[in-house]
Amino acid sequence: MSVVVLPARTDSEIGGRLLATFLCGAVACEPSLRDEIVAWIAQQDLAGLFSAEEAAFLENPEPSDHTVTEFTWYVEVTAILAWAGGLVEQMPDAASQSSLGELVNHFPMLGDPVHEFIDSIRARPSKDLHDARQRVEDLHGCARADRCHGRAVRHGADIDVVSEQHRVLNWLTYAEYVDWDQVSTDT
Repeated sequence: MSVVVLPARTDSEIGGRLLATFLCGAVACEPSLRDEIVAWIAQQDLAGLFSAEEAAFLENPEPSDHTVTEFTWYVEVTAILAWAGGLVEQMPDAASQSSLGELVNHFPMLGDPVHEFIDSIRARPSKDLHDARQRVEDLHGCARADRCHGRAVRHGADIDVVSEQHRVLNWLTYAEYVDWDQVSTDT
């Protein structure tokens, strides 16, 4: 008997979240783009894609250094969503940080229409997403335990990277996470 794993997110939800995280990560990494990105979001009527925390970040012309640092981690979020949405073949490695430059060519240029991009996203099979979530959750649990016990993190995982991957994969596979800002990474 095989178990059918149902998707928690539609392709368009993944596409919208992917675009939102990419734009937040871009603003965090390149603050000089803030005004242009915010204007583009308004022009394309994309405000509904962003969580409350993301909208507050984008609207604040002078976010704290801590907030900017938190949103630079959206590069990791974008990388795993790009894999989940079929933009890249390989799931990002949990041992190293991703680069915005590696991802930028997969997204529309500023000023271009975005709805075709969102509509083009095709999620990986639900079973693949659930399997990836289980692997990342296990890796995250090991990394947390190692850190708590003062040991070097085994398996070569970067605990910050694996934490962001865990967050994304939980959102992708658990329908109860409606609000992006509330996604848990309990292990």
